Amino acid sequence: MTSREIMTALDGAWEERGVIGTRIEIKKDRLTVLWRSGVVLDTKFKTEQSGEKVNLILASRGMRYAGASSDYATVTDLYLDGGALYFEEDFPITGKSVTKLEKTENSRYGNVTFVENSVLHELCGEWQDDSGYHKLVFKGDTLDINGEKIKIRVVRDASGGPCRIINDDPSKDGVGYFYGMEYLIEAITARIMVCDAPPVIYMFKRVKKDVK
Repeated sequence: MTSREIMTALDGAWEERGVIGTRIEIKKDRLTVLWRSGVVLDTKFKTEQSGEKVNLILASRGMRYAGASSDYATVTDLYLDGGALYFEEDFPITGKSVTKLEKTENSRYGNVTFVENSVLHELCGEWQDDSGYHKLVFKGDTLDINGEKIKIRVVRDASGGPCRIINDDPSKDGVGYFYGMEYLIEAITARIMVCDAPPVIYMFKRVKKDVK
């Protein structure tokens, strides 16, 4: 392949089929490795062709979680072969493992459609659960949960179902202390995980439309 053909083949996002885990994003000479949509490595790279195989030579190889003081693993090999990326990691305790990644159209949020432009105005206002203890206040793309302000997105899964209210940070599974928040037109449902027990489900109804 020519250099242009190699960069065209590499450009885009790569994920392990059917798994929410490693994701690699490539644009020109920049490569980003993500774990569950959180960036663990961002580096430049060069390519080196060997027959049909294209090796990616990374400027940096250490992977670490946001806020961590040390790497949790090292990239020991990364190459394109037969239309797939093969990603080899070396972990201090378990050793090396290889993951096969394929091109994907999914965003960091998964296979979803973003619908906040048509839904955020419907959410605007104050919502409370039956107990009156938990309060949600929506204003634009910000959700205030009992005083904690969080940027949000509203999405719908490609498979259908209700609109989901998710964290603007795709590496976070929940919104504040809630998980599985869904907008059901007249109500919002949300869950709180409980250790060794089923999650507690809360239903919110709007109590005020206009908020300052």
